[in-house]
Amino acid sequence: MTNLLQKPSIKDQKLAQKSLKFLQALNEQAEAERKVKIKINPAGEETTIKIPATAMNALYTVISEMAEGKSVAVIPSETARRAEEDSIIARARIW
Repeated sequence: MTNLLQKPSIKDQKLAQKSLKFLQALNEQAEAERKVKIKINPAGEETTIKIPATAMNALYTVISEMAEGKSVAVIPSETARRAEEDSIIARARIW
């Protein structure tokens, strides 16, 4: 998994800003229908993919943060939970 811990470039920030309005509409559609269909064109071949509403919301959040010039990191919830538990254990040992 890739972490984007550096700030987005100006070029990426502007691209994110341009995409945001479209993604907002898709995010609202996904919330209403619990999924969204997106047409993509990898290697010149158009295909349609279905994305769960939760994944669309995560994508919208990442692009929104990048549009504001903020760094973004995607961490699986299990990893985040383990890190939080480790932090709690470490604080308990200090006392």
